[in-house]
Amino acid sequence: MLNPMNALRKSAAIAALILFGVSGAAADVVARATPETYTWSAELVAFDEVSRTATFRGLLVGSAVHDPAGYTDGDRIVLTWSGMFNFTSGIRSIAPGETARGRFEMPVEFAGRDGRYLTFRAPIPASYVHTLRGLRPGEWVTTISPHAPADPDALVSHIRGFTDVGDRGNRYINRAASQAAAPPETYTWSAKLVAFDEVEKMATVQAMVVGDGEPTGYTDGDRIVLTWSGISSASGIRSIAQGESGRGRFEMPVEFAAIDGRYLTFRVPVPTGSIDRVKTIEPGQWVTSTSPQPAPDPSTVVVEMRGFTDVG
Repeated sequence: MLNPMNALRKSAAIAALILFGVSGAAADVVARATPETYTWSAELVAFDEVSRTATFRGLLVGSAVHDPAGYTDGDRIVLTWSGMFNFTSGIRSIAPGETARGRFEMPVEFAGRDGRYLTFRAPIPASYVHTLRGLRPGEWVTTISPHAPADPDALVSHIRGFTDVGDRGNRYINRAASQAAAPPETYTWSAKLVAFDEVEKMATVQAMVVGDGEPTGYTDGDRIVLTWSGISSASGIRSIAQGESGRGRFEMPVEFAAIDGRYLTFRVPVPTGSIDRVKTIEPGQWVTSTSPQPAPDPSTVVVEMRGFTDVG
């Protein structure tokens, strides 16, 4: 007859075996369910079709903001993307090296750093060359990459435009052809109307600065060039520089008025066809404007201006 102590020991052993078996099975399911790829997004800066190399600009988050900035163009670095499950929200760390060993790690080539933004290069598979042809610098992309790729030339397994739901058929081939024939030359931005001078046909507006740091050293009336941050429309001002002519995408030459914390106030000319609309907008309300890119002529930086909720 089994005494109570031996019975208890036997029961505990059986329970442990069952628990271990269940835990092992659960761990095996988790291991098998762990995704082998993840998704990240960044701004497309340039694409070299000959070398099939794309240059991207991504946001630094967490400790990456304070990582050493002693890298030079061409250095090999390993990025660690910040994310949950298989999606990322930014680059959380940067380290020298050529080999990725952990999840969300990616070996790339350093290209530059601007405040909280890192510019880097990565190879693009030959099957996605037509995709990159259909995208323009300044647009954002969504990319799928393997965790810790063993092959430094296989960092990208899929890439598409940020607002495209997929690459089906000849989507990008047709898009590239249409852009070559009639490339999009405008973008949309929004700001708060501060004042409108009907005689001078000049609007004073205020928008948020989303880049790193606050602009200093400018006085009322200075000529500056804004670079808007956006995909096909602008979401804020990412950089400010002295100048009178815009030469790149999302660049706009304007007149500086004031800076208040993260908000820049500036002046832009209102086109004749938009004056009647702007006259009906009260200071404090928002306007939406369409501007050319690039905008070399300061007198024509706005093609159209209307109320933020005015759809026509």
